[in-house]
Amino acid sequence: AEYNKLKNVVARKLEELNLRLEETKASSAAHITSSTGYVVNANSTAKTNVDGLITAMEAQNLNTVNFMTFDNTLAELTLEQLKTIQLELISYGNNLYARKWALRSQIEACTTKEEVDAIVINYDDVTA
Repeated sequence: AEYNKLKNVVARKLEELNLRLEETKASSAAHITSSTGYVVNANSTAKTNVDGLITAMEAQNLNTVNFMTFDNTLAELTLEQLKTIQLELISYGNNLYARKWALRSQIEACTTKEEVDAIVINYDDVTA
C-alpha cells in the first residue's frame, strides 16, 4: 500500500513537471538576456517570430529589421544579431528540457512522499 501511494505521488509530481514546462514555454513572461544586449521574449511564439524574420530577411536580402524587445522597445537588428538570438532561444529551450530531465530523475529517485513533496518545480532561473 505504501509503495502504491508513493507511485501515485510520483506520478502527480511528474504531471506537474510536464505542466510547468508547457506553461513556461507558452508564458509571455518568458525571456532571456541576449548577448546582443537586448532582453528578448523566449516563449514558443518568440522563437517562431525570430525564425520567420530570419527567413524573410534572407529572402528579401534585407540588412536590418525592426524587432520588438521584451520591454516593448523597437530595436533595429542585423541578420547576424537575429541569428544570435535564434541560437540563444534554441539553447534556452534545450536548457529548459535539461532542467526537466534533472527534476524527473530527482522525483523518480525519491523513496518517500515527503521527499517528492520537497522537490520544487521551477524553471524561472533557466537561462540561455
